[in-house]
Amino acid sequence: MKTDMKVKKEIVQIVRNLIKQKRFFRQDLNKKRDMLFETFKEFQKVYGISGEIVIENINVDKPKITSSCYFPANSLIFLDKPSLINFLHEFRHLLQYKKYKKGNMDKDTIEVDARLWSLNVFKKASKRAYENAEKKKLLLYTLENIRKENWTTKSLKP
Repeated sequence: MKTDMKVKKEIVQIVRNLIKQKRFFRQDLNKKRDMLFETFKEFQKVYGISGEIVIENINVDKPKITSSCYFPANSLIFLDKPSLINFLHEFRHLLQYKKYKKGNMDKDTIEVDARLWSLNVFKKASKRAYENAEKKKLLLYTLENIRKENWTTKSLKP
């Protein structure tokens, strides 16, 4: 399965800046939260959509546990901790519902699309950070295990 996906250059640049210039991964939890709020605003401008985001500092001491989700009824992204990958994944769901009107896409297709998009944004923004997270087994899904599982998805727009 092909796992490379087109991503808007502006989005990649915003995330690259977050990782490299603003040093996202070296910040404390509150600073990371503030940075993701700002990133959310920038993403909304790029795509011309609106939504809300809530970031709580729960499960922060449990790196393998997360309960982030997107609530389409009120366009709300909920993150249980300030995680860049979870933010990207849930933002993709916001795009699926608000921008691309997901229509008849089944749940598996929606999830695979969100996984592919978020991982592609992350890897395109910083291949080094992606590979480091992969090496440390910080990613629940990787582009490689998606490829191995041979999931299929009808790709949405970048």
